[in-house]
Amino acid sequence: MRLVILHSHFRPGGVRRVIELATPHLVAHWPEKIRTVVLAGGELPAPAWLQAFRERLRGTTVRVHVEPAFGYVSEWGREIQRNEQLRQEWAQTNYALGVKYLSYAAARRKLAVSAACSRGSASDSGVTPGGPHRKERKEGLPAGMGIR
Repeated sequence: MRLVILHSHFRPGGVRRVIELATPHLVAHWPEKIRTVVLAGGELPAPAWLQAFRERLRGTTVRVHVEPAFGYVSEWGREIQRNEQLRQEWAQTNYALGVKYLSYAAARRKLAVSAACSRGSASDSGVTPGGPHRKERKEGLPAGMGIR
């Protein structure tokens, strides 16, 4: 299974700190084995931070996917056609993923990305912004994970 973490950037701050602290616990305690973590954002993370993140996840592959459209400024002036392309790309990627989570903060700030993800998710795999895959929700999370 792959865990994809989508955020506008991986610069220092609260969201990045949550990602670096929570991800090792998700990988260690998720019911299915997470073999790959994909950091998807609008820019590359700092090399030193990425190296430290990989060390925290020893034994799990960490990949980085940079899509400028995920960044803060990139959606200004985007055409409807590009939003549809993003939705199709997301749907294709989502089909191959075991778990995906779109944070509410990202959803509020990145309306084009959020809309594309939710349309692609809801219609193609039942994943909703702001929460884990519905299958996981029905089966329940491991005790003590404290995920909302």
